[in-house]
Amino acid sequence: MVIPGSAFSRPGRYLITAVSDTVPEVVGHVEFRVKGSTGSEEVSKQPDTAIPPVSEINTQAFSPATDSKIDALIAKGRANSDQKNYDQAVSLFNQALALQPNHVKALYERGRAQYKDQRKEKAFANFNRALEIDAGYEDALYYRSVCYTDQGAHDLAIADASHAIRVNPTSSWNYIARGNAYFQWGLATKNDGTAKRKYYKAAIDDFTRAIQYKHKELEAAYNNRGVAYRHLGQCQKAIADYTRAIEIKDSVAHHYANRAYCYCEIKAFQKSLADYNRALSIDPQRIGDYAERGLVYRQLKHYDTAIADLTWAIEHNITKSWVYANRGACYLAKKDFQAAIRDCSVAIEKNGRYEWAIANRGQAYLNSGNPKLALADFERAAALNPNDAWNLAHRGEAHRKLGNRKAAVRDFKQALKRDPGYAWAKNRLETIKKR
Repeated sequence: MVIPGSAFSRPGRYLITAVSDTVPEVVGHVEFRVKGSTGSEEVSKQPDTAIPPVSEINTQAFSPATDSKIDALIAKGRANSDQKNYDQAVSLFNQALALQPNHVKALYERGRAQYKDQRKEKAFANFNRALEIDAGYEDALYYRSVCYTDQGAHDLAIADASHAIRVNPTSSWNYIARGNAYFQWGLATKNDGTAKRKYYKAAIDDFTRAIQYKHKELEAAYNNRGVAYRHLGQCQKAIADYTRAIEIKDSVAHHYANRAYCYCEIKAFQKSLADYNRALSIDPQRIGDYAERGLVYRQLKHYDTAIADLTWAIEHNITKSWVYANRGACYLAKKDFQAAIRDCSVAIEKNGRYEWAIANRGQAYLNSGNPKLALADFERAAALNPNDAWNLAHRGEAHRKLGNRKAAVRDFKQALKRDPGYAWAKNRLETIKKR
């Protein structure tokens, strides 16, 4: 065997594959090192654990036996990946890539296993490498699009998904990937309602296309379209999509939780409660659902049960302001005013513009005999929402208890101007006028 010297013009390690002309199944591998010089010292390039550029990959001819071995390693790796044996899967893909470093499918499968094992940076590198070799490799385009969405690079995610759609315009997953990218772009868009709606509508269009192709995972398209509808405020359409997703696959907890949220939004509280119960029966570790269910129990006036759910959520690190505010509202309804003040104060610390929590704390102060602190909270709530009749009427009540008759009359009248049917404000105004 004669090897031209020009083939090894650069220092490094080379793997030479020799195939017999007479017996094709006979294959030999020889490692060949070329040393280089840096000043006066000779060095030998060591193996790089990172993925080398495609330009540095030696194109090699492989025998059918080698190809068969690679295929077997990939198949076994995929089986392990599907069984969530990710370390074993990656090891098998590494073996395949040791035989052929530029094997696109092995690179993709290794990336897929790493992505599912939450090693997303390594996965992304593998999808990039695969696409450097074959720019039209559909599966790698799909997964790189998903990676870009995770990274918040929504425009790049959409570009990859669009490329995948051009390669295979009948794949539901490609439309789902692009729809998810549009949806996440909508979520990330701040202070521009027009742009948000545009991205949500684009997401809905893509999820609708995905549904048309009837992929085996069709419930994902219905669920995701439902989420986009919900963010557009179209709860009835969202509920219809979640229901369809549940009909296709009734063992997915978040389908029920998503529908429960929309039922709560339209005040169908019993239906919402039933769906949260079902979601938690499927997956008891969905901690956020306990908090959401607590809100529903509060609406149904099951205050003790609501407090139990909200407390459990807080103890498991769901500490958003609305969780404390809802538990505070439950304590207020139970006339445990100090507990209500405590929880509302935490909610206000987390969100200083949380009008409902501020007003509820004012009510707790008022009911516990501290109209001065109550007045300060009602002033603050009214400044945040000057058209809310409840805030105005209760500010009037705080004035009344402090002996500020003129200010009280003014506030009750303003409340009735905002809401002429507000009976409590009307009764308070009539009472104060008689004195």
